[in-house]
Amino acid sequence: MSSLIRLRSLFLPVSISVILLIALGLYSFIWVPSQQRYLDDRNFRVLKTLSGQIKANIDNFDTMMDNAAESGINTDQTLARYLKNAGLELSALEEDQDKAVIGGDYGDPPKIAVRADEGSHFLYMAFQRGDARYGVRADLDKLVRKLLPPDERGPKTA
Repeated sequence: MSSLIRLRSLFLPVSISVILLIALGLYSFIWVPSQQRYLDDRNFRVLKTLSGQIKANIDNFDTMMDNAAESGINTDQTLARYLKNAGLELSALEEDQDKAVIGGDYGDPPKIAVRADEGSHFLYMAFQRGDARYGVRADLDKLVRKLLPPDERGPKTA
């Protein structure tokens, strides 16, 4: 009889331990991996959205260069003034700058190159319409930084 009483006294702690182990196993092997998958998928959705926005901005640069060519802008000075007035993140290149990066390879659609310079990455575009040649560059770091979500997304605490 004494062994039966001893087993009864262990029944409650053992059953609680088994229930806790089952709960811990479900948490570790089912809930945590599903949350990790969800966060990975969410981050990929954010990256896909961000890449679409960057592509749209670069396509807009191409459209703006087409508009500049159709407007009759054909010198570096008028191109620089046009880009400044249009409020674009583009800057006109001097002839020696674009030949160093693009190599004189102009075309329509524009030839594109990305180069790093002093910690920033620049997108170079070379465009030719008729006899007029255009070379512009954009700071990719600034362009992407504008599109990224804020670092702190949680509620602000006072």
